[in-house]
Amino acid sequence: MGFKKAIQADQGCEVQVFNLGTGQEISTRSLAQMIINLSGKNVPVKLDEKCLRPAKPEVPRLLSNNTNAREQLGWRPEVFLENGIQQTIRWVCEHLKNYSPDVYAF
Repeated sequence: MGFKKAIQADQGCEVQVFNLGTGQEISTRSLAQMIINLSGKNVPVKLDEKCLRPAKPEVPRLLSNNTNAREQLGWRPEVFLENGIQQTIRWVCEHLKNYSPDVYAF
């Protein structure tokens, strides 16, 4: 609904940014562990050193600030991270025929 509200907003020609995230910060490692826990599978997390963020990244934190969407659009997140992951896992399991089960297995 956030995308729909942003499109329908009466903002004239003014360009604005609407972050539609929950405002909940989580590390990639914690996110991977949450997905593993919610899927009920015991799989190892493999760390690729080439994919690690640099010690001093250009953007120090990856956190969506949805203040503008809340104030300008009256938008609020309806699905939070853990519930959204549960819904996604359920959807993927119901549509495994669209995937390669040997690569994406739940």
